[in-house]
Amino acid sequence: MHVEIAKAYKYTEVAKVLEKHTNKVHRQPITTFLLADEYTHNKGLGLIAITLAAYKQTFHPKPIATNTSLIDVLEAVYNDLSKSEERWHEIKEKVCDTVYVICQENYEKIKSSSTRDEFFKAVINTYTAEENYMYTYLNTAFRRQRMKHYRPTGDDLALGPYAVVYQMLLMFWNKLPRERRTTYRKMLLSNADLNKYDVGISFVWQSIASSSTKLQCAIPFPTCGPKGDKSVIFTIDNSEDSCWQPRNIEKYARYMEHERTYPAGAKFKVIGRIIKGSDVHVALKLLKD
Repeated sequence: MHVEIAKAYKYTEVAKVLEKHTNKVHRQPITTFLLADEYTHNKGLGLIAITLAAYKQTFHPKPIATNTSLIDVLEAVYNDLSKSEERWHEIKEKVCDTVYVICQENYEKIKSSSTRDEFFKAVINTYTAEENYMYTYLNTAFRRQRMKHYRPTGDDLALGPYAVVYQMLLMFWNKLPRERRTTYRKMLLSNADLNKYDVGISFVWQSIASSSTKLQCAIPFPTCGPKGDKSVIFTIDNSEDSCWQPRNIEKYARYMEHERTYPAGAKFKVIGRIIKGSDVHVALKLLKD
């Protein structure tokens, strides 16, 4: 469907990219939990790497050394678009094109952004608008990255430019304060998934992860992630300085949930686990890298 929409609205570059990926169907279960020692950002953030390659002229037309880490590439792209009026306009147009073929409701808000900051705010607001399910689409795409023989679907790649910009904002935009205080995240997990969070284990959450500074606001969302009947509350220590600290997005979010959002690929260590009533409480520490 996204290919047809892209063609109808003459987004020819987008349509060509999507056509190459339309027939790929993933039947493997989608995982969230990944062991940290089996993960590198260059390989783990495959959707971002593929998008930067597919839209190279838009995101980084200047040469970049082949041994540059993906995070350093993202930072270089962010610094460029922060300085260049031409660059951020080009990136905005590409994000608009791809958001339209996935989520038409938010196209106009992003399209009408007249300043760089308005564009950034619209990207964040789009993610938090629960009625358009952007958070579900985006995190489905991120979670598929570590599947065997990963190749993004057309749906995944349609979100690529948006995913790149949102990841950059969560890592580098100085108007999103980093949170050092404890945050809370609640999930419903099966016994099998819960047992992966053993004390001493270091792991990665592959997708963008929402948390809250208020325990009562940490509610589990119905997404494509692991499902189960075990109520798990993650209590997360964010005290160590890191570009992976969760960002305070509540100023630009659609709803006031005291939300603090981690970039995709943040690493954590399990430092405690107890049962309180009907909830399993898992204590985590955010790792610097």
